[in-house]
Amino acid sequence: MALSKAEQLRRLYDEYAGQRQGLEVVTGSGDPDSRIMLIGEAPGKQEVLEGKPFVGKAGRILDDFFACLAIKRDEVYITNAIKYRLEKPGRRSYSRVNRPAKRQEILADSFCLLEEIRIIHPLLLVTLGNVALTAISNLFFAKSAKKEILHIGETHGRLMGFRAGVSDDSRAVFSECVADPYGLSREGEELPENDTGLFPLYHPASIIYNRSLERVYREDLARLCGILPDMFRTGDPTGYWRNVTVL
Repeated sequence: MALSKAEQLRRLYDEYAGQRQGLEVVTGSGDPDSRIMLIGEAPGKQEVLEGKPFVGKAGRILDDFFACLAIKRDEVYITNAIKYRLEKPGRRSYSRVNRPAKRQEILADSFCLLEEIRIIHPLLLVTLGNVALTAISNLFFAKSAKKEILHIGETHGRLMGFRAGVSDDSRAVFSECVADPYGLSREGEELPENDTGLFPLYHPASIIYNRSLERVYREDLARLCGILPDMFRTGDPTGYWRNVTVL
């Protein structure tokens, strides 16, 4: 009998945690049957304490996202590109603070993210911040003519059709920095082509540290809220991407 999505995710996360022993791991949560998947950067202190992504100040800003869509938090699936806390010594003795992700860390966790996307198979991926967007473009830009990493400053607020396929560049760097713990780097495994959307948003925490981004974030959010009803109304969601920008 085929495993449920929840059971597949549980097995994936158990294996991931086994490969990340000694680190503060926080895995995805929410409805695995949701058509919307939110991808953040990495858990912080509060996420580690509560054991789920996007709580604390950034989580409260993200509540606007759910209010806009008139849905509850547990009706979408939320995860991070990197599923353990990235930290460094703080200014105070014995304190630890969050730090930015390194490129190799993004790549090393990207194949767990790929498996999450395969299992959940959402209609729309919403990336929150540049780390999540980098992870997605590393995985899925293999068929792009430009062969470029997407950047949040250039792509925020844009809906893009999504052509799946693991990039050879990403696979090569991944193989250099970490052994493949999930057996996911097999040839010939792809999501159905061009049936998923990508909509990058700034990370909610960026509004806390840069108030000038608040207007941009809310404009992008309003644009997404205007798009979603049309996306979910069609009985053939794959057809929706024929008239949008394609990666």
